[in-house]
Amino acid sequence: MKRVLLKSGLMIATFAASLGLNAQTYCAYTTSNTGNFISNFETFGGNPDISNLNNGQGTTSQGYSDFTALSAGVYETQQIDVTITEGSGGTHGYSVFIDWNNDFTFDASEKVIASAGYESTPFAGSFTVPAGQAIGQYRMRVVIDWLNSVPGACSGSYAEAEDYTIDVIAPPSCLPPQTLNVSNVTTTTLDFGWTEINAATEWQVEYGPIGYVLGSGAGQSNVTTSNPYNATIVQGNEYDFYVRSICAPGDTSFWSGPYQFKYCDVSIQYGSEYLSVINSSGALVDFNYTASSAPAGSYANETALAFEAFETQVFDINTTYVGGGSGVNVWVDWNLDMVFDPSELVTGSTVASVSHTLPFTVPLGTPVGDYRVRVRGQWNTQNPPPCGSVSYGSTVDFNLTIVSPPSCLPPNSLTVNNVTDSSLALGWTENGTATTWNIEYGPTGFTPGTGTIATVTSNPFTINGLMSNSNYDFYVQSDCGGGDLSYWSSVLGPVLTECSSYLANGFCEGFDINLSSTIGCWRVRDENTDGDVWQVSTQNPNTGAYSAIFNSDFNAGNNDDYLISPAIVLTGIEAMKFSYAVQSSTEPNDLQVLLSTTGTNVADFTDTIMALTQFSNENYQDTVLDLTAYTGQVYVALHIPPGGLDGWNLFIDDLCFGECIPTPGTDGNVDVCMLNNSVDLTDNIITNINSYGRWEFPANQALIVDDTMFNVSAMAEGSHEVLYIVEGLCQEDTTIATVNVYRASDAGIDGVKEVCLNTPINLFSALSGNVDFGGTWYDPANVALPNSQPNAPGIPGIYQYTYITDNGFCPSDTSIVTVTVDGGCDNLSLGSDVLTDVSVYPNPATSMLTIVNPSNTTSLKVEMLDMNGRVVMVEDKALNNATEATLTIDYLEKGIYTLRVYNSEGQKTFKIVKQ
Repeated sequence: MKRVLLKSGLMIATFAASLGLNAQTYCAYTTSNTGNFISNFETFGGNPDISNLNNGQGTTSQGYSDFTALSAGVYETQQIDVTITEGSGGTHGYSVFIDWNNDFTFDASEKVIASAGYESTPFAGSFTVPAGQAIGQYRMRVVIDWLNSVPGACSGSYAEAEDYTIDVIAPPSCLPPQTLNVSNVTTTTLDFGWTEINAATEWQVEYGPIGYVLGSGAGQSNVTTSNPYNATIVQGNEYDFYVRSICAPGDTSFWSGPYQFKYCDVSIQYGSEYLSVINSSGALVDFNYTASSAPAGSYANETALAFEAFETQVFDINTTYVGGGSGVNVWVDWNLDMVFDPSELVTGSTVASVSHTLPFTVPLGTPVGDYRVRVRGQWNTQNPPPCGSVSYGSTVDFNLTIVSPPSCLPPNSLTVNNVTDSSLALGWTENGTATTWNIEYGPTGFTPGTGTIATVTSNPFTINGLMSNSNYDFYVQSDCGGGDLSYWSSVLGPVLTECSSYLANGFCEGFDINLSSTIGCWRVRDENTDGDVWQVSTQNPNTGAYSAIFNSDFNAGNNDDYLISPAIVLTGIEAMKFSYAVQSSTEPNDLQVLLSTTGTNVADFTDTIMALTQFSNENYQDTVLDLTAYTGQVYVALHIPPGGLDGWNLFIDDLCFGECIPTPGTDGNVDVCMLNNSVDLTDNIITNINSYGRWEFPANQALIVDDTMFNVSAMAEGSHEVLYIVEGLCQEDTTIATVNVYRASDAGIDGVKEVCLNTPINLFSALSGNVDFGGTWYDPANVALPNSQPNAPGIPGIYQYTYITDNGFCPSDTSIVTVTVDGGCDNLSLGSDVLTDVSVYPNPATSMLTIVNPSNTTSLKVEMLDMNGRVVMVEDKALNNATEATLTIDYLEKGIYTLRVYNSEGQKTFKIVKQ
C-alpha cells in the first residue's frame, strides 16, 4: 500500500514578525527546514540567458542563494521561458518574483510566474516583460516550497529561494522570430517554421544534436529565404533548432530557440517501482526486455531493442510491474513527428494489475519503416500519460520495424496441454495453409538454432523425452512448400514440466528451501494477477527455518491464489495433515483445500476436501483431512478464494501425507556377526508398509548411522532391540527389529606338542587363548578327525593338525597344532594293555565319578582336563593298590572333560560329560 504524506493535512504553525525594511535591503529569505532546493535554473529567449546548472543547496545562507551576478538580457514585451528543477524529488509549489519598481519589495503584483498547485519537477513557465518597462536592472527571486503551493517571497518551510538579475535593454531594431514549430516530418526531412514579426524575408537557421552549443560548429547553419525551412534529419535522432531574422545587412535579431525536436520527457515523484518485463508475442520478430531495478530517472531508451511486424498483423505486448498493480499504455509515433498523439495510443489496460497482456494491431496502410514505441506503466491507474511526471512507475521506448507482409505467415497462439514429467502436447494457430511445420525446443533461454528440431504434420504434436521439473522454450515455423518457410513464431516459454510423482504415504513438505528436494515441484497460481502470491518466508516457521506464507492485507478479499502440490499417488489409506497460524487474531485469514485427479490447471480442482475455513490462531495448530476415498495420482491445492477476508499473513507449515493410524508392522530378527561392522536395518528385517518411519536404539542412538545403518562392531554379544517408529498423522506405531550379535569365531592360538610314537594326543591342550569348542580337527592329510585325541603316527616326524571352528554367523577361524613325534619312545611298548580293565561310571555324571580297577593295577594316578587342555583335577593316591575309587566332581562346571588314568607302564583316557 502506498502511504503518501498529504500536505493539505499538515498543520504548520507560522509566526509573523514585522519586517523593518530599509531602502536598500530585500527581505532575507528564511526556511525552517533544509533538504529541498533548486538544483537547476535556466531562461530561454534572453540575450544572454541564465543557465545555472547543478547549483548547490543554500549557497549563501540556509535556504537562500545569491546569484545576482547572473543576468538575463530582455526587452519590453518580450516573452521569456524559464525551467526550474528541484533537487530532492517530489512535488512543490513554484513562484518567480521580479521587483519591477525597484522598491526592494517583492509585491504580490510582481509575481510573474506561479504554479497552479503542487507541481512535479522540472517545472516550466514563462513571463512577459511589461510594455514600457524602463531600461535597467531588476532583482528576480525564484522560490520553491514543499509545503506551500503558492510560495511567498520571504519565508518558507522545506524551501529555497535564489536571486538573479533581469537586465532590461532597449528593444532591438530587428526582433527575433516567435512560435517556432515543426511539421511534415518524414524519415529524412522535416519543415522547421516560425512566425516573423518584422518584415524580414531572410533568416539564419542552425540546428544540431540536442544539447549542442549554439555557434560551436557542432550543428548545421544555413541562410534561407524559405519559411518553413526544409531540414535534413536522421530518423530517430533528436535536435535543437534555432532561427534569427536578418532584417537588413548587419541588422540581425537575437536567436530564437532552441526548439527541441525530441520525444517528451517523463519523470516520477516517488519510489523506485518499475516495469520489470516488457515483451512481444506473436510479432514476426519479438523482443524481450527485462529489468531487475528501476531505470535512472524512471526512463530507459531501448530503441536498440527492435522488433518486427507487418501491416494488419496482430500480436501482444506483455508486461509485469514491480510494486503492485499498474496501468500500462502503449503508443507508436506513426506520423514520425516525435509526438505521441492521443490517436497514437495503440493499446492499453483497463484495470490496474501486476501483469498485462495487451493486444496490438498494426494499422492497415502503415508504410514500411522504423517507428518509436513508448510503453509506460503507472502504479494504481488505468490510463498513464505518455509524457510528464506521475507518482510511481517507469517508461521504456523501443523501435518497431514495419516490413512487407511475408508470403508464408508464421504460426501464433502457441499453447501447451497435458503436461507431464516427460511430455506435453504443443499446439498453435496456423495463419496460412501450411500442413507441415518445424518445431524447435530446448532449455529456457537457449539460442534458436541450437535446440532440438522436429518436422511434424500434426497440430497439436506430442513432444516426449523431456526432463522432469525443467523449463523449456518452444518455437514453431510453417513450411508453405517449395522452400517457402515462415518466420519462427514468438517463443512460448518458460514451460515447466511436472515433477515425477511421489508416493503419498510419508511425503512431507516443510517448505525449507535450503533443505527440501521437492520445494521446486510446488506450483503457484496468481489467478487475479494482483501480485499477492504464495511464497516462503522465515518470518514464522512451525519447524525448520521456513514456512509457506500468503499476505492478503489491504486487498479487501480480492484474492484468487493457489499453492499446488506435486503429483501425489494415493493408495486409499492416507490422510493429509498440515499446521497453520495467522499473523493476528484480529485479522483472520481464510483457506480452502481442493483436490484434482486430472492436472494442475485451476479448472481441474473440482473436489473440495476442506471447506472454506476461517483461521484466527496466532500459535500453530494442526488439522487432518481424510483422503481414503481417493486412489491414484492426485494434486492438492491450498486456495485463497475471491470474495473472502481481508486478513494479514497466513502461515502453512509441515504439510504431510500418511496414515492417520499407521498399519502395524511385523517384528523380525537378524543374526549378524560383529565383524560385519554394520547391518542395514531396511534389509527386510521387519515388515512395514510405511517407508517414512525412523529407527531408534534407545541404549545408544549414536550407533544408528545415516538413519538406517546399525553399527554392531562395538556391540556386546547378545540380542539387541532396535525400534522402527512410524509417526502417523494421528498416532505412532513401533515395530521391533531384534539384532542378534555374535562374536567372531575363535580357534585359539597355534601350539606345539611332543609325544612318543603311537601316543594319544590331546590336541586342545596344545592351544592357548580363547577356544570355541565344537569345531573340527583335521589330520596332516586334511582328513577330518572324529575327536580331538588322535594317536600319534608310528613314524617319527613333525605333523600339523588343523582346527577349524565356525559359529554359523561369523567367518570360520583356524589354528594349527604342530606335533613332533619322538622316535625314541613308543607308547605301544609301555604295556598299556595292563589298563584294559579300567572303567568309569556313571557317564554322564553330576557330582560323583567312580573308577573301577579290577586288576588292582598298582601305582595308578588320575588327572582330569577341560576342553582347553587345562588340568582341573589331580589324584595320586585314590587307586593306589585299590580296585575302586570315587572322585568328587560337583565343583566342576558343566561340560566335556578328559579323564586320564595312568602309571609308568601305560595310560587310559575317557571322555566324561559333567552335567
